[in-house]
Amino acid sequence: MTHGRRTLTDLPNELLFEIFTDVSCSTQVSLCTVSSTIHAIATLVLYRTVVAQDSARLVKVCKTLATNAIAGQAVRHLFVLVNERTLARVRLGAGRSLYMSAFCRIIERALLNMPNVVSITTLDSTIDGIVLGRCTFPGLQVFYSSFEDGAATAAFLRRHPDIRTLQLPRGLVDEGDALRDIRLHRLECLSLSSNLLYLLSARPPLSSLYIYWDPNDANFDEKFAQVAQSCPSVEELKVYQFDWSLPLISAIFTNLKGIKSLTIVNTGIRNPGLRKGFIKSTKDMLAQSTQLHRIAFESVFGVPADPSHHYVDRWFEAAMMLGEACPSLQTCSFPSDITFFRLPDDDIWIPELWRSCGLDWLKAVFDVADEEDHPIDNIDGSLRYALRTFADSDGELDLGGFKMFKMPEMRKAIDVITLMGAGNLSIGQGLA
Repeated sequence: MTHGRRTLTDLPNELLFEIFTDVSCSTQVSLCTVSSTIHAIATLVLYRTVVAQDSARLVKVCKTLATNAIAGQAVRHLFVLVNERTLARVRLGAGRSLYMSAFCRIIERALLNMPNVVSITTLDSTIDGIVLGRCTFPGLQVFYSSFEDGAATAAFLRRHPDIRTLQLPRGLVDEGDALRDIRLHRLECLSLSSNLLYLLSARPPLSSLYIYWDPNDANFDEKFAQVAQSCPSVEELKVYQFDWSLPLISAIFTNLKGIKSLTIVNTGIRNPGLRKGFIKSTKDMLAQSTQLHRIAFESVFGVPADPSHHYVDRWFEAAMMLGEACPSLQTCSFPSDITFFRLPDDDIWIPELWRSCGLDWLKAVFDVADEEDHPIDNIDGSLRYALRTFADSDGELDLGGFKMFKMPEMRKAIDVITLMGAGNLSIGQGLA
């Protein structure tokens, strides 16, 4: 019996789509030239996520999307990362108005040819103005905007009531309270400035709330009481503020006792570190929280990228202090992105060990524990053996696969090691 020759096109389209998803972008471009069948499938993969980081790239891809129906319908995620400065240079000079007019028209044509897009992220107000003013995307779920016109934003949101994730710019001006009557009944994640918190009066079913706090706004209790009343479902809260503020943290724990994750981001450039008195005061406030699983303190400026083990030890003491006050707390993160997690059944915290500073800290801690009492002495059994072996071998003998895991996977790794016992692990095996 003879069989006909099989070709790539004999495979189901769904399987071809998955295969093409795993190849490089340049290979996807080449596949578009193979045949009409392969071209259609490769185009669906190639244009599923569109990222434009400069005006030339943006114009080129928009020309394709405006004229190629398959490419336009394939787009699900659009990222226009052309910043204001780049387009500002385009706007300057004689004759530039004609260019900008043509530039905007080609972008609008492309946007109108993308009916299936589900997420849009833009960094330029000109492009935002086109998106907000003239386009409708039936399946849009995620929108990150930089446009500061409240009326245009309100009109856009009325046309897209099913948005689930929304970021409004910090400088948004809502003259006439155009946004006040907006109802987004599926909204799960919202980012906005503190002066727009009245939008929560519509009681969206939020689970995540990110707030850019106005430096001149000291009405912490009033604002967070409003959040608690309007959005009792909020579990994750992230607040960006110019400096560490105890009144802000106090207002959060007084009014939002049910949150599970809290992140405070210091956006200022002065005193980015956390003082011991600040941690002690935060510890006293944590006693009001019964469901908090994670607390994080982040700083935009002024912290070392690769801290010493002495710096890590400072945050170890802070994590122990906060964990004592809040039994439900499982994870603490501090400036320099140092994350500690609570060990199961032990009153001790350890950092992520894939980082060199975490390994240096662990080695120093075992050296200290050999001569004097240390909280790490409370760890016993297979977990202590795996940690001690990791430290003594300078991270070479990784019985628990510690270097493979980062938060939150590290938590899972520790639980499995405790359950299995280090004797059942082979060197380098890790945990799947």
